[in-house]
Amino acid sequence: MLGRQYPCGYNGYDCVKKGTKTCAFFHGLGQDGPNHVDKKFQSQFSTNAQLAPGNKLLQIPFYWGDMVSELEGVCGTVIYNWANTVDFGWDAPEVENSYYEKAQEVVSKGGVVFAHSMGVTIFAGACYKQKKCVSFVALAGPIRGSRAALLDAALIKLGLQPNKQGVKTLANNYPGMMSGPQPNALALSVQKQGIYLAALCGDNALGSGGLAGLGLFAVRDLAYGTFACLAGSQGCRDGWSPVACDGFVHMDECSTATNIPTNTVGGDSFKPTPLARFYRYPGNHQDSTGARGNWAGIFDYIRMQASTKVSQVLTFKP
Repeated sequence: MLGRQYPCGYNGYDCVKKGTKTCAFFHGLGQDGPNHVDKKFQSQFSTNAQLAPGNKLLQIPFYWGDMVSELEGVCGTVIYNWANTVDFGWDAPEVENSYYEKAQEVVSKGGVVFAHSMGVTIFAGACYKQKKCVSFVALAGPIRGSRAALLDAALIKLGLQPNKQGVKTLANNYPGMMSGPQPNALALSVQKQGIYLAALCGDNALGSGGLAGLGLFAVRDLAYGTFACLAGSQGCRDGWSPVACDGFVHMDECSTATNIPTNTVGGDSFKPTPLARFYRYPGNHQDSTGARGNWAGIFDYIRMQASTKVSQVLTFKP
């Protein structure tokens, strides 16, 4: 694995030249924007922020791991976004434009864009719906929707959960997703437009453990495992493995949109090493943000992509 590039004098390590690249990280579902106002879209960006507990940049402390320190040998500038992805789904023009316009700035500086979870579908949606296409590194993106999000959508419908548009747009029966109207349209667009520079998909809901791991493990069983099979879920009938899931996104929901062959659980083309372009990651949905440290080489993978990839604004292919 790639070792962390430490600065001069750190614990006796040799001097390492600090990076100069711009690296931008776009979050997924669950943020609600600064000074949240229901149903109002807001967004904000911060540069080289140390995401310490209580930092108000993100509603959820440690959504991302410490990219500033971990990537300092490659990325001289680290950008984080914060946007209302609670009330607004991936197909909302306000969201797509916010992400795309900042990504354009990163491209103009020769940088690289990373997107996690719904952030992946936001960039894919901007390309598919608005012909605003930028290449990026996809981390755990439900590009064909999510059966776990479908459970949330069902709870919303039953009045057992607040009616939030963000999670509803990730259900795999939503338009453009796996089983909705225009099935797999978003995934097929990603394939055609070639907007993935690289991709990571998780296959272990428990991952690094902790409360998040236990919670995602339980969600996995409800959405993809034993309980889903008893309910006669489509995923179970299709022979999906309940194991190949990061707790929120199944390998098939994450991986099929890449421009390489896949099978029903993500394809042998996804390699179990952080040195691969397409990484079959043995962690859960939270682990793939680096929030739990360098679990299974997540920082090694991100560092490799930051070192070797450059995002581009792409011309839409009709």
